[in-house]
Amino acid sequence: MKVLLTNDDGIQATGLNALRRALLEVPSVELAVIAPDANRSASARSITTRTPLWVEEIEFGDGTTGFATDGTPVDCVRFAALGLLGFEPELIVSGINHGANLGDDITYSGTVAAAMEGTLHRRSAIPDPTLGVVYTRDHYEAAGNQPYTIGLAASIPLPFFDHGQYQARAADHRAEELGAVLQSTERHAASDARSLLIRRRLLQQKLENIQNTALPRSNEVVGSTTTAYERGQISLTDLLIARREHAALELEEADTRFMLFSVENELRRALGIDQNLVGQKPREDS
Repeated sequence: MKVLLTNDDGIQATGLNALRRALLEVPSVELAVIAPDANRSASARSITTRTPLWVEEIEFGDGTTGFATDGTPVDCVRFAALGLLGFEPELIVSGINHGANLGDDITYSGTVAAAMEGTLHRRSAIPDPTLGVVYTRDHYEAAGNQPYTIGLAASIPLPFFDHGQYQARAADHRAEELGAVLQSTERHAASDARSLLIRRRLLQQKLENIQNTALPRSNEVVGSTTTAYERGQISLTDLLIARREHAALELEEADTRFMLFSVENELRRALGIDQNLVGQKPREDS
């Protein structure tokens, strides 16, 4: 089990070192220590925000090391959550506090606050739902026969403490849903953009055919028909039919221009969603 040990009396405190030596004797425990460099009693759940934090690795004299910081006990727990140790603690032990934390006084205690901090981190920081526990013993012999308090943040999945964990899972699930919607939208955008590219190409070809072929021929027909009418070779009806057909071609050109303008607007919106399609030619089989 990966265990983080901290306190609010400082890394050299008698209670912390008594507990550190006891935990080192447990074969299954991988112990790490992050504690304040000096006494931070009554710091409650405060954190450092206005000055830089420093951390120093120190030796305990028995071959083991720990980290001392000029921050608060809660800063120590947050350092572990941010990756200082290289692993995520499964159990946070805070104490042994010099002096008892009783009644309303526990709200002032940095020892208790460090244990509480473990209950508030999401799964990404502390993997399981946690419960802060405070235990007081009048004569804790290992710490010098004085009243001491030890705070624990143990992995106990109670529904009340699992509430934040549930919210985290719900947020993760919602993020997955939104990711799936985004992927679906991108796929549809890609398909729509390809269809619009093909439609734009066809409209461009149609417009070019009208402008370069149909209208010039129609102009020639109207001109020759007008000359023939003036010479009395054809009736007025024939002239009107030729002009009506030319007018229909001009309307078709205007309609094609408008449709091409609309398709290009839709295509810009689609390409704004799926930037990977910019510059791609539509496939012939699309």
